[in-house]
Amino acid sequence: MSIDLTGDNAIPDLPNASSSASCPIPAQSSSTQVTYTSTNIKHGLRHDKSHYKILSNPSKRATASCWAKFSLPAVRISDEKEAIFSIIKGFASCNSCFETYFYNDSSTTNLNSHRCPMKHQRGRDLRSEGELTIDDLLPSDRTVRNEVDRAAQHERNLLKIKLVAAADDYRLSISPDIWSDKYRNISYLGATAHFVGDNGIYHYFDLFCSEFKWKNKTALNVLKDA
Repeated sequence: MSIDLTGDNAIPDLPNASSSASCPIPAQSSSTQVTYTSTNIKHGLRHDKSHYKILSNPSKRATASCWAKFSLPAVRISDEKEAIFSIIKGFASCNSCFETYFYNDSSTTNLNSHRCPMKHQRGRDLRSEGELTIDDLLPSDRTVRNEVDRAAQHERNLLKIKLVAAADDYRLSISPDIWSDKYRNISYLGATAHFVGDNGIYHYFDLFCSEFKWKNKTALNVLKDA
């Protein structure tokens, strides 16, 4: 890639009253001229990216803070595989919105006064993304219930396989437990399965826990509730 800029004075001093410049038409005779304006350069940068692009200002005198946000528009002058772009002299374009201004090398007033709409647009876009519709984010209660039931049944099937294998190898023990909620005066009956896996690791699972409605906590009543 080459840049048609031979030195610090490559951006000519053009009168502020004009907002156009003449440059050779790409891939045509050098005697043919085309007039560039701020409007058609901006349009090209936005909609014809294969023929227009922005290039950093290579001038050593481009030290103003505005050059952090602006570059020089360039037009493609070769249709060869390796594209060659030539800077359109006398203009500068915003890196974000491609708004293009006429300027000369001694004044950057237009560039410094630019207020990029894309900066504010990004803020508006973020705010709009923060407005979430809960129906789009969360599934319905029926979907949640079905998914919970499916996941629970899947885990039960996996646990059943483990318990059956442990019982076949005489490695399974089931212990009941009764405990009371003193504040609500409710008793609960639960059962825990204990077994050692094939790798020698001890496992235990709560099989169930339900309200124990019998006043007498006898073995017979436990069997009735189990």
